[in-house]
Amino acid sequence: MRTTHFFNLSNSWEMAEKETYVNFLWNISKIGNLQQMLNTYKPYLNDHQIFEMLNNGQEIGSHSKSHPFCDQLNINEINEEIIESVNRLNNKYGINISALSYPFGNRALYHNEIYILQKSKLKVLLGINDKLNNLLEPKKWERTGMEKEYYKSLNSLYLKSFYRNCIS
Repeated sequence: MRTTHFFNLSNSWEMAEKETYVNFLWNISKIGNLQQMLNTYKPYLNDHQIFEMLNNGQEIGSHSKSHPFCDQLNINEINEEIIESVNRLNNKYGINISALSYPFGNRALYHNEIYILQKSKLKVLLGINDKLNNLLEPKKWERTGMEKEYYKSLNSLYLKSFYRNCIS
């Protein structure tokens, strides 16, 4: 119960505070520093694996720099979390990322979304409001939420896909 309460509380942290709190918690956990953990467990793809995927036709999208609640970001944070992050990946891998899937499905504020589309090469911003028809605003699509219980996720995926196919 305390863990659940703690994680719910962490959702209200301001972005500027989040890094401080996370660093504090990491340091008192006594599991070594972040770089040591990443080197030991290697939970991410390396450059070679990413280039191999790209060379085999895989497209890469963005999910932000540090997985923030994008509806709480100001313009400076939007620049760092989304625009600069996408630009770094584009430059590093010689690609043009065209899609951003918002962490937690939390869309940026309306004026921030306009800014993102104007200042980046992104063409699609994905939330998870699970709309049946995305044709009205093709730059602001909603992906099918798969964070539900297994059977609900499958029903949502199959039924909504069927419906979308029928109306197009």
